[in-house]
Amino acid sequence: MARAHAMADSKSLDSGKYLLGKTAREITSIMGEPFAYYTFHDEEVYLYESGKISTIAFRNGFVVICDELAETRRTTRVQPSETVPVLLNRDRNVRGSLKDISIAGAAIQHSQADGYSIGNRVEISFALHIGGISRYFQIPCRVHDSRHSAGEQYSIFLFDLTQCPWKKKLLSRYVQLRSTLTELGLHNEFPLHV
Repeated sequence: MARAHAMADSKSLDSGKYLLGKTAREITSIMGEPFAYYTFHDEEVYLYESGKISTIAFRNGFVVICDELAETRRTTRVQPSETVPVLLNRDRNVRGSLKDISIAGAAIQHSQADGYSIGNRVEISFALHIGGISRYFQIPCRVHDSRHSAGEQYSIFLFDLTQCPWKKKLLSRYVQLRSTLTELGLHNEFPLHV
């Protein structure tokens, strides 16, 4: 019986269920500081980039949800080798930089204090070096998520490329090249002018 009990405890440790009911102080002592956090409705949400847990949600000061770390995006995402400036919502002229990108969307760091509301329509503009040429993109998007960390705002935008399949092809080429260079350990050795 003791063995079965120990195995059950081991499985619950692996799944993160042992964190349910703990306070924020207990969580930070176990998991460390989150890389980002935000409030959504009546829950405070902590986000982690490493370890087995990616998301921890608190309600009334106690953990109610623990999600295991899993890549939820259906497409590969890559980080640019150099800083890529981004212009958000041309009429508001909010400037930011590309944190990562996939053919489905992008994460953009910006200093807009109020951020963007989930579901809002935004147009983003940026340039990527693809095939030795600087390619300019102006893409309508929908805000998928918005997070605050260390005084910076990160927003995740989903692209609407239904009217421009050529943009999707170019983005796909960029992501494939960046992904290959990263796998080869050359991700910061040279820009994509191949």
